[in-house]
Amino acid sequence: LGLRLTVDAQQLRALAGNTNDVFDAFEGDDVVAVGDATGEGPDAEPASRPRRDTANDGLELLVHPKRLNTWHYLGSVKLILVRHGATEWSANGRHTGNTDLPLTEDGRKQATNTQGKVAVLTGRAFTISWSSPLSRARATADLVLGGRPYSVDNRLREFDYGDYEGLTTAQIRERAPGWTVWEGCPNGETVADVAMRCDAFLADAHASPATVGVVFAHGHLLRILASRAIGQPGDFGRCLGLDTASVSVVDDLRDGAAITLWNDVSHCS
Repeated sequence: LGLRLTVDAQQLRALAGNTNDVFDAFEGDDVVAVGDATGEGPDAEPASRPRRDTANDGLELLVHPKRLNTWHYLGSVKLILVRHGATEWSANGRHTGNTDLPLTEDGRKQATNTQGKVAVLTGRAFTISWSSPLSRARATADLVLGGRPYSVDNRLREFDYGDYEGLTTAQIRERAPGWTVWEGCPNGETVADVAMRCDAFLADAHASPATVGVVFAHGHLLRILASRAIGQPGDFGRCLGLDTASVSVVDDLRDGAAITLWNDVSHCS
């Protein structure tokens, strides 16, 4: 008996650029046979690389169930969370939700310096990347990924600050003494609203074929996303500070998801 995985090679190339990268999602000893995606039997001998079937451009892997932790390979993904580089508003503490500001020159340098860090963390694993639709996140993704493809996901946009957009915390507290974002924003979003977006995104990320996912997004969004990824309520994010161009990691360990790296900005110094 084995677990048979059929992969669309054309779609895989669009995601990874190389069909052979699919094998980076598996340890060598786990793949015991490879066959065509036509339904013909697997090869008698193990193969080191998948064989393409030209009729449907598919790949098929037969994986031994005793050597494959199915939940680990099909249900887990290491998430690398990258906050965008600096903008004019982030540099002076103004809340930047849907306002589409570009990176400053310092922000572009931060993003460029982040490239090596992300490359080390992804290694040769089969990786899929996502970005917020806002230009500061997409510019960061462009610089970090060096032209490699990524998907734009509207669920990764920043917290909608409503009436507090563009204001500093001190200015907001002149209207609402003691306010924090975790209380929500009038005519904007609440933490629960953002957490719902994060939950939907996380479900899709875990259903993807990737073993590593890189997420380019925003400060409050990523703090809530990380909280939900480890099974905590969204407002747990108040305990997770996050600087511009920081890199963080949420990994699925044997006993559940955990933050294994947080707010690393060593590459920016």
